[in-house]
Amino acid sequence: MNKIKLIEDAFTPSTRSLFIDCNGRLVKKRVESVYSGQHGCACGCRGNHTHYTKNKKTITLIVNKILSQARVQDLDWDSSEDPSFVHVTTNSRYYIAYFEEEP
Repeated sequence: MNKIKLIEDAFTPSTRSLFIDCNGRLVKKRVESVYSGQHGCACGCRGNHTHYTKNKKTITLIVNKILSQARVQDLDWDSSEDPSFVHVTTNSRYYIAYFEEEP
Protein backbone atom coordinates (compact mmCIF):
# COMPACT_ATOMS: atom_id res chain seq x y z
CA MET A 1 0.00 0.00 0.00
CA ASN A 2 1.07 3.53 -0.72
CA LYS A 3 0.25 6.46 1.53
CA ILE A 4 -1.90 9.50 0.97
CA LYS A 5 -1.50 12.58 3.10
CA LEU A 6 -4.42 14.63 4.33
CA ILE A 7 -5.03 17.98 2.67
CA GLU A 8 -6.71 20.36 5.13
CA ASP A 9 -10.35 21.04 4.24
CA ALA A 10 -10.03 18.07 1.92
CA PHE A 11 -13.69 17.17 1.45
CA THR A 12 -16.39 19.26 -0.19
CA PRO A 13 -19.76 17.55 0.46
CA SER A 14 -21.73 19.50 -2.15
CA THR A 15 -19.50 18.27 -4.98
CA ARG A 16 -18.31 15.15 -3.06
CA SER A 17 -14.76 16.11 -4.04
CA LEU A 18 -11.83 14.89 -1.98
CA PHE A 19 -8.41 16.47 -2.38
CA ILE A 20 -5.50 14.15 -1.64
CA ASP A 21 -1.72 14.22 -1.92
CA CYS A 22 -0.56 11.03 -3.65
CA ASN A 23 3.21 10.83 -3.26
CA GLY A 24 3.54 14.59 -3.66
CA ARG A 25 0.96 14.87 -6.47
CA LEU A 26 -2.28 16.70 -5.66
CA VAL A 27 -5.29 14.74 -6.89
CA LYS A 28 -8.96 15.69 -6.85
CA LYS A 29 -11.29 12.69 -6.69
CA ARG A 30 -15.07 12.37 -6.43
CA VAL A 31 -16.37 9.97 -3.80
CA GLU A 32 -18.82 7.50 -5.33
CA SER A 33 -19.53 5.28 -2.33
CA VAL A 34 -18.29 4.39 1.15
CA TYR A 35 -18.04 1.31 3.35
CA SER A 36 -18.10 1.15 7.13
CA GLY A 37 -17.82 -2.19 8.89
CA GLN A 38 -16.12 -4.42 11.40
CA HIS A 39 -12.72 -5.94 10.67
CA GLY A 40 -12.78 -8.86 8.27
CA CYS A 41 -13.82 -8.38 4.69
CA ALA A 42 -15.57 -5.44 3.03
CA CYS A 43 -18.19 -7.46 1.15
CA GLY A 44 -21.03 -6.14 3.31
CA CYS A 45 -21.39 -9.08 5.68
CA ARG A 46 -19.94 -7.07 8.59
CA GLY A 47 -20.93 -3.55 7.58
CA ASN A 48 -22.64 -1.38 5.00
CA HIS A 49 -21.84 0.02 1.58
CA THR A 50 -23.53 3.33 0.82
CA HIS A 51 -23.76 4.86 -2.66
CA TYR A 52 -23.76 8.64 -3.02
CA THR A 53 -27.14 8.71 -4.74
CA LYS A 54 -28.73 6.83 -1.82
CA ASN A 55 -27.47 8.74 1.22
CA LYS A 56 -25.31 11.85 0.93
CA LYS A 57 -25.29 12.35 4.71
CA THR A 58 -23.66 8.94 5.29
CA ILE A 59 -21.05 9.65 2.60
CA THR A 60 -20.10 12.88 4.36
CA LEU A 61 -20.05 11.17 7.77
CA ILE A 62 -17.75 8.32 6.66
CA VAL A 63 -15.40 10.56 4.65
CA ASN A 64 -15.07 12.85 7.68
CA LYS A 65 -14.25 9.81 9.85
CA ILE A 66 -11.56 8.84 7.35
CA LEU A 67 -10.16 12.37 7.37
CA SER A 68 -10.21 12.60 11.18
CA GLN A 69 -8.19 9.37 11.36
CA ALA A 70 -5.83 10.76 8.73
CA ARG A 71 -4.80 13.42 11.22
CA VAL A 72 -3.07 10.69 13.24
CA GLN A 73 -2.12 8.22 10.49
CA ASP A 74 -1.59 8.27 6.74
CA LEU A 75 -4.43 7.01 4.59
CA ASP A 76 -3.90 3.74 2.73
CA TRP A 77 -4.77 3.58 -0.95
CA ASP A 78 -4.65 0.95 -3.63
CA SER A 79 -1.34 0.56 -5.42
CA SER A 80 -2.37 1.94 -8.81
CA GLU A 81 -0.99 5.25 -10.01
CA ASP A 82 -4.46 6.75 -9.91
CA PRO A 83 -6.09 5.57 -6.67
CA SER A 84 -9.60 4.10 -6.78
CA PHE A 85 -10.11 4.13 -2.99
CA VAL A 86 -8.66 5.26 0.33
CA HIS A 87 -9.18 3.62 3.69
CA VAL A 88 -8.30 3.72 7.35
CA THR A 89 -8.51 1.00 9.96
CA THR A 90 -9.41 1.81 13.56
CA ASN A 91 -9.35 -0.58 16.51
CA SER A 92 -12.78 -1.92 15.56
CA ARG A 93 -13.76 -0.76 12.04
CA TYR A 94 -12.75 -0.30 8.43
CA TYR A 95 -13.72 2.95 6.72
CA ILE A 96 -13.33 3.01 2.93
CA ALA A 97 -14.12 5.73 0.38
CA TYR A 98 -14.40 4.52 -3.23
CA PHE A 99 -13.79 7.05 -5.98
CA GLU A 100 -15.76 7.66 -9.15
CA GLU A 101 -14.00 6.30 -12.22
CA GLU A 102 -12.52 8.92 -14.50
CA PRO A 103 -14.10 9.08 -17.98
